[in-house]
Amino acid sequence: MSPLILLRNSSPNHRIFPFASAFLQKHVGSSPPYTSATKTRINNNIIAVNMSTSTDKPRPLEFLIGTWAGKGKGFYPTITTFDFFEEVTFVRDPAGRPVIAYNQKTKGAVPSSEGEGATQELVPGSPLHAECGYIRLPSWSEVECELILSQPTGVASVEVGKIEGTTVDWTTTGITRSPKARPPHVTQFTRKWVVDPAKKTLSYTFSMATDSTPLQPHLEVLLHKVEA
Repeated sequence: MSPLILLRNSSPNHRIFPFASAFLQKHVGSSPPYTSATKTRINNNIIAVNMSTSTDKPRPLEFLIGTWAGKGKGFYPTITTFDFFEEVTFVRDPAGRPVIAYNQKTKGAVPSSEGEGATQELVPGSPLHAECGYIRLPSWSEVECELILSQPTGVASVEVGKIEGTTVDWTTTGITRSPKARPPHVTQFTRKWVVDPAKKTLSYTFSMATDSTPLQPHLEVLLHKVEA
């Protein structure tokens, strides 16, 4: 609940709002117009100042904010199974709108120059996939969200997500592609993000269908929160 301050005027003939403005300027530290405070005249000598600010708004996906990094595995009937490194970043909208910027990039996992055979450690190699876009929270919804993405492969998509605790289930509602995007063309995909606040991990699965392959699992990823 937003804090409410009642201010009583000492004189019935004194103007109410200038008195409130002086109070706000002294205690809030800003001058009119006030974007984070509202004033209401109750009668001739009392006003209510609602000191609500943008920080009072719900933050349904606050558990995502930050940078996450780790490893994943990819598989599909038409390709050879592969390992990769991934980094994902979620950033709050600087204007306080119900939007989160999303940026994801992956690199192939290749054997390091040290060790031999099974003892060789995997290290990041050449860039693989990348995607970026925005998560929208219409009316600061705590149960539904939207993910709008673009990829350098010429694919753009819209997904609708269902929020339950620290889990988000995504399903595509629309996919479009540039005229020169290469086949096979993706026709549907789903993803499930699960954040474990105690372990500071973000794990997800990603399933995909193409114009020649039905919907089935494609990626499994485990990321860890990168401390600032």
